[in-house]
Amino acid sequence: MASTEAAKIALQILVMLVFLANFWTVQESFNIDTDIDKTVVEEMSNPVVKQANPESPLPQYGNSSWCPQSVCHSSPMCQPCKRRFLIIFSTGRSASTTLTWMMDSLPGVRMSGENNNLLKNEFYLYNTTFEKEHFGKSIGKRNSFGRNQILPGSLSCILQNTIELITPPTFPINDTEEEQSTIIGFKTVRSHIAVNDDEMRLFVHFLQENLPCARYLINYRSDVQTHVHSLKTNFYWTGNITNQIGEENDDLMLLYKLLGPQQAHLLDSTKWTKNQSSTIIGFKTIRAHTAKNRNEMEAFVKFLKEHLPCTRYLINYRSDTEAHLKSLKEAFKWERTIAEKQVENEFQNLKLMYELLGPDLSYMLDSSEWTKDVRILNKALDWLGFGQDCHFPSLLEFNTMRYKHTKQTFENPFIFANCTGL
Repeated sequence: MASTEAAKIALQILVMLVFLANFWTVQESFNIDTDIDKTVVEEMSNPVVKQANPESPLPQYGNSSWCPQSVCHSSPMCQPCKRRFLIIFSTGRSASTTLTWMMDSLPGVRMSGENNNLLKNEFYLYNTTFEKEHFGKSIGKRNSFGRNQILPGSLSCILQNTIELITPPTFPINDTEEEQSTIIGFKTVRSHIAVNDDEMRLFVHFLQENLPCARYLINYRSDVQTHVHSLKTNFYWTGNITNQIGEENDDLMLLYKLLGPQQAHLLDSTKWTKNQSSTIIGFKTIRAHTAKNRNEMEAFVKFLKEHLPCTRYLINYRSDTEAHLKSLKEAFKWERTIAEKQVENEFQNLKLMYELLGPDLSYMLDSSEWTKDVRILNKALDWLGFGQDCHFPSLLEFNTMRYKHTKQTFENPFIFANCTGL
């Protein structure tokens, strides 16, 4: 009996020792500084540049001309410097949409619009999970956070694949190498907002760790009054909008400072959207030249000369009347007798307008001719003052199928590389 009791006591002691041993192991895995974010921030203030593993069997991808500052942490899971990115941080109502699609028009660049704060959501996942000490250091399978070692840079490709997912190419992909070399990106008008400077430093650390080969355009609007007016008009914002704009601009400035000039470029939309005084602007009209008689046309031309004194006019008509009538009938179901009369009246009005404006202000074009020979159209460019470097190599096609989009593009996107403005 005594031996049985002794055995029970010994077994209880053994169970207790095993429990304490496991408890100690778990405690060690959770033995973290409760102010872990502060520790990370301090490390960011005195960063130690991590070198890529020279013994890695995988190639160390890099794009020296695009991201010379990046260090690539290639692993069997990911090569984070393989893809180049361009990301636009901006406040709302600061011409960010215009900026995005202007960047998208560059060769070898593909952009997408806003994405409901993707970067900041990914950052919260990264910072609340992967950056926690008890998560990252729990290697092995004998504690509650245990797992095999997570290789550095493994998260990078998950984030990058998400960006690729929301910025897809046009399918099917004809040139795989060209697609892989394409710079992709998006704009965001929320991700730069931070609770404090420490959070911004953590966010920049996240960007540099997971998007090592990214560049950033940081766009703001210095004219706060027009910014406030735009937000109130378009989104019906209330409250102290001026302070909110000021805080967002401060966040953007801090973001630029932390990223540095190698990775980021600062843009003021108040300035870059206004420097357009040398741009020639215009439109087309197919009704304004109609006039009841010569007196009305003379009054109209006088109005043009007085209010648009620095304007030139291209006057376009179609001499092939039969083809013109056929097109009107097919597109608009016009009756021939009515169409013949209207076409003739419009042609006479256009000729009269050209006569009254004169050859210094106007140039007559016959679409029956220039649509067959682009050199005729290029003569109009000469008259406007553009040189031979601006000549069209061929015609583009728009609206030839009754409102259906039939746009064609030039095969060579650099065809106007040497064309200069007036």
